[in-house]
Amino acid sequence: MIIIPNKYVFVKAGGEFLEKILISGYRSYELNIFNQTDPKYTYLKKFIKNRLIHFIENGAEWFIIGGELGIELWAGEVILELKEQYSEINLAVIFPYTSFGESWNETNKGLLESVVHQADYVNYTSSKDYESPQQLNSNQVFNIRNTDGAFLIYDTMSEEAASGKPKFLYDLIVQYQKINEYELHLASFEEIEFFIHEYEEFHGGIDN
Repeated sequence: MIIIPNKYVFVKAGGEFLEKILISGYRSYELNIFNQTDPKYTYLKKFIKNRLIHFIENGAEWFIIGGELGIELWAGEVILELKEQYSEINLAVIFPYTSFGESWNETNKGLLESVVHQADYVNYTSSKDYESPQQLNSNQVFNIRNTDGAFLIYDTMSEEAASGKPKFLYDLIVQYQKINEYELHLASFEEIEFFIHEYEEFHGGIDN
């Protein structure tokens, strides 16, 4: 299994830069973030932006998300913001089924619609409404097979954090790596906390 720490360039074996990166991580409720006024939301977006710029400046052109509320949609927001600076990048949203997000509250629906309407590519891995968890599994398998690597905000260091929703995607990637070249880039809570500490020290606060 290949897991690359952030200080290294995100590249394929053989030296080619990764062009298509799958992004995922914890859901918003797993992080206890329920609105955009929460400072954790702002700091996580700054952290995601920092990492995505690293990928972009090393050749990434496509970022793929499944539309989940949390890290995926926040990354979608960041990618759309970064398109003003990096016009070559693209965002794809690949949903697991057609009715995805319909049961969300109006605020969360608004965020989803905003990202979807500005995305460069939107599609579904199932042409049906929700029927079973297998649709979610099939979506994750499809997204892995159609990307060069993944960036997950997922902490494997503690049992509680490691049992979160990203575990399903993480386990699929580990299995996929046994017979395919695929690189996995993880970001832990410790790393995020270190980034926040450095950011506050250098910038003097969350609003700068």
